This record gives sequence, structure tokens and C-alpha cells, in this order.
Amino acid sequence: MFITPKGFSYESEEELNYNILNAVGLSTLQNGAVIDTEIGVPIMFGGKTLKCNIDSRNIHYAGEGEVMLDIINNLKMSITLFGLLLDKTRVFEDKEVYTYYTEEMEVENGLKKTQLVVMFEDKSTVASDFFYNKSLAYIDTIFKLEEIDVNLDNFDSQPVVG
Repeated sequence: MFITPKGFSYESEEELNYNILNAVGLSTLQNGAVIDTEIGVPIMFGGKTLKCNIDSRNIHYAGEGEVMLDIINNLKMSITLFGLLLDKTRVFEDKEVYTYYTEEMEVENGLKKTQLVVMFEDKSTVASDFFYNKSLAYIDTIFKLEEIDVNLDNFDSQPVVG
């Protein structure tokens, strides 16, 4: 991890995984299974136990009935973690989300970047930065909701056209 003007920047996907799990209140067991830190139950995704690599020196693989966390390339996983955080925010902080939505911004050659905006009942908002990769908008918003400044630019890349 290193610090940029925009905030913390993670050098590896494992480092990002570790920090995003912490932000959502999740952790891993020795076998890589992801659990809810507060209640100790495994996190399921698509009916399978979610596993995660948080250390490049101790790599885990998904077996039968398991799936690996891939929040950068799997939009549904990013949305699921975002939903978990919203649920915890409502329960533990008594802060109700009124709505959330994505906005797109055309940048060049018809390419678009996406931003996620969360609006609370009191009409306050939290918005991600704009990203080519929609998953990163959800990840960035998770960090922003937890008041953690991050720079995810090194995980974002312009899509290949043609």
C-alpha cells in the first residue's frame, strides 16, 4: 500500500481484498473462507461458500461448493459486498439508504465511465469516483461509506475497442 493525493492505493488484488473485507466487516479463516466477523457465519455467493486470497504467499483455491472472491472482474460480487455494507449500515448505524444509482460520463471515442451515488433519507449523498470498470465504482463507494480515502486508478483500465 502507498499513499497518493487521492488516498491509499493498493499494490495487489490480495491487498485490496483484505481491505475491502475489513471495510464490510468480513474476514477470512485459515482456509480462505470468508466469514462475517460479527456473527462468525460463512458468506455465501450463488449458493457457494465464498473464499478469498488476502496474502500472495498463502494462495487458496475454490473446491467443490466454493467460489473465489473476484470483486474487480465480477460486478455481481461487488454489488453483493456493497449490499452487505448497506445492510450493516442500516442495522448498526441506524442510517437508512433512500436510493442508489449509477451515472455515466462519456469520456472519449464513445467510451464511458461509471459513478455510483448513494442517497440517504436525510438527502445526504456519497459518490464514487468515475471508473471504466463498474465494479470499481461499487468498491470505491464501500470505502467512501466507511470514510476511507482510496485510489483505485491502478485497477481501472480503458476497455479495448474493436
